Amino acid sequence: MSDLIALYDTKKWAELDWTWKHEASPDDCTVLLARMERDVGYTFDENGFSKRKRYKTPWEVPEDLKYPAEVLQLGGLAAACHEEPPMDQAIWEAERSSAQAALEQLLEMPEVTEGKASLSRRDHAKNAIERFKAIEVHTQLAIEELDKDNDVEWFVETVAALKLDAFYAGLNYQAALGKEAEGLAIVGDKLRSRSNLNQNKTKPETIELLEVMMALTYEGKSDSEAARIALKRGHGSSIDANRQAWKRHKRKQKEAEAEKK
Repeated sequence: MSDLIALYDTKKWAELDWTWKHEASPDDCTVLLARMERDVGYTFDENGFSKRKRYKTPWEVPEDLKYPAEVLQLGGLAAACHEEPPMDQAIWEAERSSAQAALEQLLEMPEVTEGKASLSRRDHAKNAIERFKAIEVHTQLAIEELDKDNDVEWFVETVAALKLDAFYAGLNYQAALGKEAEGLAIVGDKLRSRSNLNQNKTKPETIELLEVMMALTYEGKSDSEAARIALKRGHGSSIDANRQAWKRHKRKQKEAEAEKK
């Protein structure tokens, strides 16, 4: 661990990038991640009553913190803190438990609107809890119809992925409706932020390439030099492809920053 922190403190970004990816244990990566999170810090995106906590971007931190800010955005180090990425079923269980706990709290809260009881907040919360229970009952009934253990594992993961898609779609749909009247904003900003993170479709090998390119450019290498070195280390299909991937990444980052202004 002392090696990782020493490399971090001396800002040997390329060497640090290689070390945490190829030599560090999940525990070592966890300590490094905590240090980066502390130094880079957080900020909030807001829209009406909606608020989401996020890491500061490379454009929001001093020059000497741009590498750790990029690492936090790409997410590779966070993934390295775990022996294996969580399966969809585990993610679903966490999301369902968190949402159900929030719904149970809503059952005890006073109503904020008047009218038909079947359209009240309490009734919506009760129905949502019942739907969660029904999902699990139907899933279990389907599992009991399967023959082989490997079929069961595949089925559970497939159904969990569908549950997550439907759950996040519901959150996004309700958030969109709620913009007309912010008093109807979705309960559970934590769930929405996890939903957005889960939608990152960047391939793992692309993330690794971008992290290597990022570390090299922050050490003063040109884009072309970084592309060549990354290819030599086994990342990407060609120097030009690596350079273009890095160019697209930088363009997307700038576009994202422009949208926030």
